Amino acid sequence: MLPVFENFNAGNIYFSALIDSGATVNVINTSVFNKLPNYIKRRMSNICPNLSSVTGHDLNVKGTVYLTLRKDDRNFYTRFIVCKNFPYEAIIGANFLKANKILLDVANSKFIYPTKTKSEINNIQANKVKENIGNMKEYREKQIQEISYLWKKLANIETPRKKTEDNILNSIKESHNEKYYGFVVRKTKIPPKSMQRVQISQMLEPVNDKNETWVASPSENLPKNIVCEEQIINYEKGEGYIWVTNTHENDLITLSKGTCLVEIQIISESDINNWKNLEKNLVNNISVHVDKEFSLTRSQFLEKFELSHITDVSLKQKLCDLLWEYKDVFSTSEDDIGLIPFYEHAIQTTGPPVAKQPYRIPYKHKEWLINKIHELEKNQIIKPSISPYSAPVILVPKKNNDLRLVVDYRALNKQVVSDKFPLPRIDEILDSISNKNKIFTSLDLTQGYHQVKIKAADIFKTAFSTSECGSYEYLRVPFGLKTSSSALCRPLLHLLRGLNNIIHFVDDVIAMDKDAEDHLMTLANVFEKFREGNLKCRPEKVNLFQTKLKFLGVVVTQRQISPDPEKIESVKNIKPPQTIKQLRGILGLMSYFRKFIRNYAQIAKPLTDLTRGNPQKITWSKLAQSSLDHLKKALTSEPILCLPDFQTGQFVVTTDASTKGIGAILSQIINGEEKVIAYASRTLTPGESNYSATQLELLSIIHHLEKFKHYLVGRKFKLRSDHKSLQYLQTFKKPSGILARWILKIQDLDYEFEHLKGKQNAPCDYLSRFPDNAPLENENEEINTVKEKHDP
Repeated sequence: MLPVFENFNAGNIYFSALIDSGATVNVINTSVFNKLPNYIKRRMSNICPNLSSVTGHDLNVKGTVYLTLRKDDRNFYTRFIVCKNFPYEAIIGANFLKANKILLDVANSKFIYPTKTKSEINNIQANKVKENIGNMKEYREKQIQEISYLWKKLANIETPRKKTEDNILNSIKESHNEKYYGFVVRKTKIPPKSMQRVQISQMLEPVNDKNETWVASPSENLPKNIVCEEQIINYEKGEGYIWVTNTHENDLITLSKGTCLVEIQIISESDINNWKNLEKNLVNNISVHVDKEFSLTRSQFLEKFELSHITDVSLKQKLCDLLWEYKDVFSTSEDDIGLIPFYEHAIQTTGPPVAKQPYRIPYKHKEWLINKIHELEKNQIIKPSISPYSAPVILVPKKNNDLRLVVDYRALNKQVVSDKFPLPRIDEILDSISNKNKIFTSLDLTQGYHQVKIKAADIFKTAFSTSECGSYEYLRVPFGLKTSSSALCRPLLHLLRGLNNIIHFVDDVIAMDKDAEDHLMTLANVFEKFREGNLKCRPEKVNLFQTKLKFLGVVVTQRQISPDPEKIESVKNIKPPQTIKQLRGILGLMSYFRKFIRNYAQIAKPLTDLTRGNPQKITWSKLAQSSLDHLKKALTSEPILCLPDFQTGQFVVTTDASTKGIGAILSQIINGEEKVIAYASRTLTPGESNYSATQLELLSIIHHLEKFKHYLVGRKFKLRSDHKSLQYLQTFKKPSGILARWILKIQDLDYEFEHLKGKQNAPCDYLSRFPDNAPLENENEEINTVKEKHDP
């Protein structure tokens, strides 16, 4: 069988590519690459994977490049490895065929595209079998093996082809008792580690008047290091050929004339018809299984992405081609999640197993719970358990009136050893690229924690129980575990290592580039890594080709990286005080950071003068307003407000609450000095105004830990408050409603609590007593259930 070559066009340069289903990557020769336009050649990255040829020799890899190939009025966007001194102009591998659903018509040396109807494909296959019956073995071993490999993997099914072939062969052997032998017609040399076609005959000399189809089985006395598999061949006009392999590492083997290679049995016409039907059925099966595996059409798939802001038609087409090529890294449903194959998360604990009684589930939710657990078990996320560990389950209402199953791991988390893992220095990365990049994309993993397996020896520690369904344990990392974030960050860090212009934190990945072509390449590299790690992300939450992006509390644009305006809104909105009490609150906030404000005493003097002599009212002046504006500006810029250091500095969250509002400051201890990262405050809702002092302090803690969570996940931080409300939440039994939601929001955080007396908490005290009128982010947190006064 002759090799199949196809002609392609890239950048108006035509080249010929060998179609090799055994190749796992696409390769292009530098002789072709150097002819491409400069704007394409500039895309080549210096990523140089180690590649070997089929003979075991290392290839001279120069880099990788993404090209738009044109063929048959179609465009294909795909990655190539650039190699020097390569024996072909290019090679197209199996991934390309699979990604584009292309069948390879070996007999006619052309592609069969999936847009053809089933009957057209069947006709092509039927004609091919009829015209190429003499190469049945090659067709079976090459064409069908290629199709079976590509589509079996795509459709995730075990094709019945092999079993059917074996049945046909057995039927032939049983119906034909006569045995003949196939001999080598002429001396043939086979290089080491190579497969070669060898002409055979029933006798030592070819007989020219016979036309037969044979089943050829390997002889029992094959020469050493020679392999000849069972195959179907055609013997026509004295010529019959079989594939023979030399398995020796170094030696060339010579087959002498007359060497017996195979035993032969003749196939009848009815047997041949069985093969034709098999080929036809295979094509039908492929069509059915492909539709079942990926049911969305290209247009349906692309509708899941927000692309309306991309006005460049050519760029949008390239991006759509890229997304479609890597459609397997995007979830088509909430249950369509990936599973990292190379990492298992260990859960280290101290102390004996802990078991808590299941919480009572409202009757109206029992059916939902049973269905949810069955769904998780069906998706192989959980399995039945007999573990000595047991955690209770909470059903938490979501904003869309649906429910969320949450395991209360508070008791287990007390025994879990904190997991330390390295994080990239986000501030250094941002600083190094902030003035260079114009285009940004953010990707969000689908149920990120559930894409990580738990180490088999630790699965039993995640056990949970319900009265309705019994005990189960997680096979994948659950939400709410103390080390859940590090379980995802560690393999993601390993997977994306070496990629340029990439930032990732827990389940968010950000790509940044200077121009559109580079950004396409960066996205392709990320998608390729996702495919390698079997990761999936949500298409609905992908923000593609943005000029401004929020990430980790900063706003990234072409010209700068600046603090998120929301972080300093509370201070910027400080209004002129109406009473002496309000003025003293402002001064308390400012003076807390006075050592970072140059000439603080001089700047603040017009304000401090207004408090002298125990005045009853304020006489506000332009000088006082200028002083206040100056202090507000100083308090919301460097060196007070700075970007976070994710490598060394410990985060500190300080909270406070009053009958008017809640407030907090996120700070970080850097080189022994406490620097502000963000301010936050808001007023109370009417429902929250009925809370007790304990509940108000607790509300402030929960609200602001959730607000700053992207800074705090995966590292131990300090939590300051002037009330012991946190102890109330940690010891509360059988939580429900809002308390259950509060537990959910912080149970995977690792913190140490520091009690702060009221006088030491002046900055947050002001923010809570004189909050800005920021709208409540989660309106449905207004409490009904907490009106049952739960005293600690």
